[in-house]
Amino acid sequence: MRREQRYASNSSSTDSSRLRLDNKNRKIAGVCAGLARYWGTHAVFVRLAAVIGLLLAPHAALAVYGLAYLILE
Repeated sequence: MRREQRYASNSSSTDSSRLRLDNKNRKIAGVCAGLARYWGTHAVFVRLAAVIGLLLAPHAALAVYGLAYLILE
């Protein structure tokens, strides 16, 4: 198997070992769904945590979400 083929097969969208945006299950930008896939949990729990963060500390939650969007591939 050629090197390019191995790399292409390893970078599939279902690969949970890489921290990246999830464009398939996204609601806004895919940050919560990407984090949920990486952590191996349901996106609902991560989205719920994001909403709670927005209610408790909106500026910090928006800053963390923005940074996560920039960091995730």
